[in-house]
Amino acid sequence: MTSKLSWITFIPLTVAAVFFKFVQMMYIDSGSSVVFGLTPQWCEYISLFCIAGVFLFSVLFCVIDRRISPYYAVRRNFGAGVFGILIGLLLAADGAKSVFDVIETGLFTVMEIVEIVFMILAAVAFIVLGLAHFVRRKNSTFALFYLMPALLCAVRLVRVFMGITTISVINADISLLLSYVFATLFFFNFAVLLSMTKAKNAVKWCFIYGFPAVAALLAYAVSEIYFGFDYVELWSNAEMVELALIGLYILSFLIELTVFAKRREHVIVDGLDETDEYEQLPDENEEPTEDPVVVTGSDIEDDPNPSSYLSTADTSDYLYRVTTPSDEMNRDIKVQDTDADVADDYIMSKSRDYNADSEASSDDGYSSRMDEIDKLILEISEEEYQ
Repeated sequence: MTSKLSWITFIPLTVAAVFFKFVQMMYIDSGSSVVFGLTPQWCEYISLFCIAGVFLFSVLFCVIDRRISPYYAVRRNFGAGVFGILIGLLLAADGAKSVFDVIETGLFTVMEIVEIVFMILAAVAFIVLGLAHFVRRKNSTFALFYLMPALLCAVRLVRVFMGITTISVINADISLLLSYVFATLFFFNFAVLLSMTKAKNAVKWCFIYGFPAVAALLAYAVSEIYFGFDYVELWSNAEMVELALIGLYILSFLIELTVFAKRREHVIVDGLDETDEYEQLPDENEEPTEDPVVVTGSDIEDDPNPSSYLSTADTSDYLYRVTTPSDEMNRDIKVQDTDADVADDYIMSKSRDYNADSEASSDDGYSSRMDEIDKLILEISEEEYQ
């Protein structure tokens, strides 16, 4: 699965993005060359180019990947669980402080109120997600809340963009804008993946937007926390810490997705919708001798000759079902050979049974119940015996 090869370019480019952003913040007030003859402005450009490179290589590796499954069931991930709970608690505290500030000063804008609402909702979502990473989920009852992180990032993206329009582009911090752009796109596809909504391929999109989101978030948050941390007003650092934790959360999930993502031929999905329950596959130490087949509800409807197993197996309560060679044998056990000689033997055997039954019973009683097709078959079989 070539999607996993994105790590090859993600690691060095992310390190380079963090390094050049760090250097740019260190010498931001200097107009002279600082590293490799580059000015602080060029260091920022190189950092942005590295983030863009992570995105482009992720797109390349995911586009040529034809084997990865479009569905994934979340497993236990203690790192993501810890980061998710920390993000939820920090967002809740930040939202509560913002509410107290609005009540105390009486000054607020519509954007501030909207951001406060989504901070509280996103806090609930991250706490639920964090707890879900510690256990195996049977069914999702919080599918709507999975969109709250994406909506919060979208609101903050609008706020940052409105702030950039009031200053010069040269002085604007584009890395923060990229952080919210990629984080919004990642969390939207992350919600699609978690809610098991039918989509083109949510797993690929998580790779495509997740890697550049981590690169942008870490590049901005690390440099801002190191050089811009406010030791007097600690709550003013909440957003920087939130971005750093979000980057670590996405990174933890990408590691899980890379390790446990299934190939397309190893997953069978039948009649999937948002309310279907599913079971997590046990860890597999070895692959089956024969590759199972991906089956969706649409695939079964389009197949003119569905196999007996797929048409009779009850898969409504399962997301994944792994087939084995014994299942393949059971699947083909009802297939009839259409060879002409076998068909003739079949007609002859049926005619013998009929002759035996006809001699033991009354000719008038049985012939009166036969239709014209049975009489014709009987005449053909008698001619062959003669």
